[in-house]
Amino acid sequence: MSSLLTKYDPPENCVYITVTRVNSEIWQSLNSFRKKADLRLANLQQAFQKATFATLTNADKLLRVTDLSSPSKKELLTNSIDIVALLGHAASEISLLRREQMKPALKPEFHALCSSETKASAKFLFGEVLAKQVRDVKETHRIGNTVGSSNGHSRGYRRDSWSAKRETHNKSGSHSRPPFLGKGTRPNSRKKVPYQKSGNPAGKK
Repeated sequence: MSSLLTKYDPPENCVYITVTRVNSEIWQSLNSFRKKADLRLANLQQAFQKATFATLTNADKLLRVTDLSSPSKKELLTNSIDIVALLGHAASEISLLRREQMKPALKPEFHALCSSETKASAKFLFGEVLAKQVRDVKETHRIGNTVGSSNGHSRGYRRDSWSAKRETHNKSGSHSRPPFLGKGTRPNSRKKVPYQKSGNPAGKK
């Protein structure tokens, strides 16, 4: 297999058909397991790349053949173009898979970098402007936290509503349950001397 991988060189007009590398900022944050998993997928992309070069070489030779009937020649060229398109699609899907596998290694706020909307460049898996993308994600996250609704008000409303219901419940009859932590007085109970006379009564601040 190694001989086949070195057999086909990229055509002069296909210099941008390359196996994308992981940006150094992301690569440094990966553990050895995730690095090995990514390298296996990158090697698979390299095989697709070489198959693309071989197909393009055949297409170029077909164009130079003069003793081949026009319909057959056109059909073979069309098939070659279809093969190149399919190989390119498969390589793109593998790039998306590579990014998806790296998502657990990133902070949740940066998971958006692994989505299909992030365009990879010919050189780097996360594009050539990763620093700008990180700044944009941070800014978006900050704005979201600023304009997002806070849960504090709703929690306070629930707490106040619960307190009002508790007070109504305590006043409803003599058989009501004692409040939480024993605060308040129970009906028909004798007064007890506070545990610490010198300090505050138990249960009061």
